[in-house]
Order: sequence, then C-alpha cells, then structure tokens
Amino acid sequence: MLVKKEESIRHENSAKCIAYEYPMGDRDINVAFVEIKGRYPDKGHVANETVKELIFVESGEAGLLLTIRNTNCKREMRY
Repeated sequence: MLVKKEESIRHENSAKCIAYEYPMGDRDINVAFVEIKGRYPDKGHVANETVKELIFVESGEAGLLLTIRNTNCKREMRY
C-alpha cells in the first residue's frame, strides 16, 4: 500500500509534539511520524491503553515503559 505524504493527517498534541498519521486502512495499526522536541508531556506521562505499536527512535533518546497484560500475566519492561 502506498500512502503519500500529502495524505497524512497532522495532529498537534502540543507545541513540542507534532504527529503525522498515515492511515493504512487497517483497524489494528496505522503508521505515524512523530516529532518531539524536548519533554512531552510537560509533566506526568502519556499512555496508549490498548495498542499494537512499533517504535523507532531516529535520533536523540526515548524513555519507554511497556506493560503487557492478559488474563494470565502482567509484565513490565523498561527501555
């Protein structure tokens, strides 16, 4: 599937976080390019509740906490 840059949907979460979403026509996953400059959010944290995610850090550093939950286990991994 080819999704062109001009078909992206711009989401300005804050002045420090701008996302460009590329809809793939799949209810489970889309592709997005997210540009974060500085700390986001300013305080606290952000969480996606139920997702399938692939994260690629192009430059800089990222702190991630992944919690996997199902009926049999709960597992947390810090990166």
